[in-house]
Amino acid sequence: MDYIEECVRRVKAGEVDCFEPIVETYKKQIYIYCCRMLGCKQDAQDAVQDIFIKAFTKLHLYEAKVSFSSWLYKIAYHHCLNLIRKRRVRLRVSRLMKPAGHADSVEQTLERRWFSEPLEYAMNKLSVEERNLLVLRVFEDKPFSEIAQILDKNLSAVKKKYARMKQKVIKLMEEKGGHGVMRDYGQSDEDRMLRSLELQSVEDEIDVTPAIMRQVRQIHQKKQGRGFRNRRKYFMMASLSAILILSSMSVYASQYFIQIKNKEGEIILTTMKPWKYTESEYNAKRERETEEELSKRLKPGEQAVYYIKDRHMTSSAKKYPLNYFYKTIQHPNYNDLAKEIEEKGAPLLQEPEYVPSGYFFDRGQIQIRNEPVWGTPEYESLLNELKEQAARSDEEQGLFYKRVSWSKIASTVMEYRKDESRIIFIAFAREKGSKAGVPTEQAVKLTVNGKGMILSSNSVSANRKLTWLSDNEEVMYVITDDPKDPLSNDDFAKIAAGLLPE
Repeated sequence: MDYIEECVRRVKAGEVDCFEPIVETYKKQIYIYCCRMLGCKQDAQDAVQDIFIKAFTKLHLYEAKVSFSSWLYKIAYHHCLNLIRKRRVRLRVSRLMKPAGHADSVEQTLERRWFSEPLEYAMNKLSVEERNLLVLRVFEDKPFSEIAQILDKNLSAVKKKYARMKQKVIKLMEEKGGHGVMRDYGQSDEDRMLRSLELQSVEDEIDVTPAIMRQVRQIHQKKQGRGFRNRRKYFMMASLSAILILSSMSVYASQYFIQIKNKEGEIILTTMKPWKYTESEYNAKRERETEEELSKRLKPGEQAVYYIKDRHMTSSAKKYPLNYFYKTIQHPNYNDLAKEIEEKGAPLLQEPEYVPSGYFFDRGQIQIRNEPVWGTPEYESLLNELKEQAARSDEEQGLFYKRVSWSKIASTVMEYRKDESRIIFIAFAREKGSKAGVPTEQAVKLTVNGKGMILSSNSVSANRKLTWLSDNEEVMYVITDDPKDPLSNDDFAKIAAGLLPE
């Protein structure tokens, strides 16, 4: 659509009012899509506003290699995906807390009322990606070529996945009492039949444009400043803010000690002196070489415990002779990472709503807790086994290892990249009730949306870290910047705000 592309070009050039015709063109179809994905008109209306605001803030990333419609639907899909995941977590918690015999509320049953009972049953059994595929193809009537763009997948792969998914839906519908419901339909009519099972329609118009444009103009004004007349006042306030921030940082740096307390007044997060750890260059070199070799031998998701036979290794290696290596499953996009988070019950790390311009998702992974733990009978047994293998070997230097199972997750990790610079996000699983420490020589306390956080740095590494605990104190979050492209305090706060639960 040439008109839309022209509007996009003008918005990028600073004419923000040209975003209004974009909203007017797509608001109804995005609203209908969100209704079908979320099963609730009110949730869909709220989602539409958020989706268009995200589209505006990310518009500089849009390239005309794909249609604007596909690009916008991709944003809508990811937004709905996050909402559905949050909803499922809330429902799991509410089921655990709900007394026996307690009926679901109206809000909890809204989603199930959008389609006929057999189809709704089937759709609730699908993954979010499968549900999205069904909605786009059957109810949105999108061509496979556009769906492939939205999902970032190969066209033939999308067609195959759709065929498998549709057969899965039919089978699930028959399980729910829709016996023979597809029996009289040929392959070409199956989509039409499924489309007829939508119970609700979306005829009402939604008046979201004024609210969206109000936010768009506010965002633009914040970026551009308030004009020449307010420029002097702006710079004076900015200078004063900088002085206050620097003063605050110097106070904390000189006092060094920061504590974060929970609602009960208990200390849950505090600064601590950095520990000193030294390792010989030779030991480090041998371990790097060993792990490079193990990386070739192990499959993603496998852990090995290894023993290095080498008389040149120093005393630290002899004190803790066994090492661990886990070959992570590397995910090139957030959707794949989110699936592994859900499958393994890893600490939830949401897709950030804000990252500085130019950064994009590079990779994500789940890390495990190394097992067996040093000092346990299992550890000693494994150590003796590998030492015996080493003793029987004629090699002066050798690698001896054994694949071992694991049972506990340590952390979820995401990396965002801009050229050679990286922002690293980590969510560490932890036991509630223990006090968490942040090793640092300098620190400042930040408060983001009421949450106390510690922004720390030390002389060993030039990067800075922002650390805080989840509300249930069972996850510790850490954001680390790159000294090649350091984040400002404001950047840290904005990123963290986008990761906090609503």
